[in-house]
Amino acid sequence: AMMMRRNRPRSHATGDRRRPKENPRDSVAIWHVFLQLHGRRRDTPCEDAPQRPDRADASIGLDDPDDRLDPARREDGSRDAAVVLTGLTSARPGSSEDVATALEQARTLLGQRPAITVHHGTASPTGPAGDRRLEQGFASLAGWVAKGSHLIRDELGLGPGDELGLTAPASWPVATVALAAWWVGVTLVPAAAAEVAVVHTASGGGTAAGATLLWVGDAMDGTGTLDASRPWGEWWTEAVIPFPDHAPVPPRDGGLVAVRDADTSHSQRALLETVNDASGVIGLTRRPSATTSIDAAALALIALRPLVTASATVVLVDVDDASLERIAASERIASWAPRA
Repeated sequence: AMMMRRNRPRSHATGDRRRPKENPRDSVAIWHVFLQLHGRRRDTPCEDAPQRPDRADASIGLDDPDDRLDPARREDGSRDAAVVLTGLTSARPGSSEDVATALEQARTLLGQRPAITVHHGTASPTGPAGDRRLEQGFASLAGWVAKGSHLIRDELGLGPGDELGLTAPASWPVATVALAAWWVGVTLVPAAAAEVAVVHTASGGGTAAGATLLWVGDAMDGTGTLDASRPWGEWWTEAVIPFPDHAPVPPRDGGLVAVRDADTSHSQRALLETVNDASGVIGLTRRPSATTSIDAAALALIALRPLVTASATVVLVDVDDASLERIAASERIASWAPRA
């Protein structure tokens, strides 16, 4: 016993307790902040400063939280002191050719900053009407997309070139449906034209006979009440819960068709370009139980615009006019989309 105690690592400050292992990344951050505050140029080499291995060519995946871009890291390997100190960055994600890359970049750069915020004024089954608010950050949104992409690929058996019907109004669950479909290369079409569809509770009658259905309701969690006369199906948000939190490997092809309606096809690359010029938080108001057919512009607004601009989309469902000004101020809404 005496030999074991004698051979144990000791610290003069803590006795027999082991000294916490130093994190080399923290050392790098401290050195660069120190040099910035004391006026040394960032490009001046410092031989005694801890070095961090270059990870510029590392892959980024939703399933590896440590394998991520460093928002404070510059192209020359130095780090921005302001970003190091605050942990935040106002920079927009870089341009992307495909949806999977856009989502990865936004998740890595923006973390839990708000991507989609919903204000709901309709009375719920458990409470009276009033302004109820639900926010999905970029990281949370990516988690829902990871689960949904597994459901679409593994449960529904859909992949690149296949079609998924979607007929539902703007909401955060609809955004996750769209992003999950695009992650695995699936094309969104009107629900009536597909054998598998995600529909709103008020629009199930427009689907093909015998189609496999999932539902997106008006409640804050994407559920609601189903009419017993309608075909049986699961709620989207409940159906994806059992699936893994890490996304499957995406095809990463911006030329894949993202949305196809009766007359036009829109590639992932084209949809991303439509929202690349806009910036600032945008508000979108709609009525409850609104029946909205597939709309490429609306899907880009709710699902892709936050990823490209780093600015949230705020959806207001059945919110009275008196509350609009207050919500616009609190959410810092810079512009409004046409009413859905």
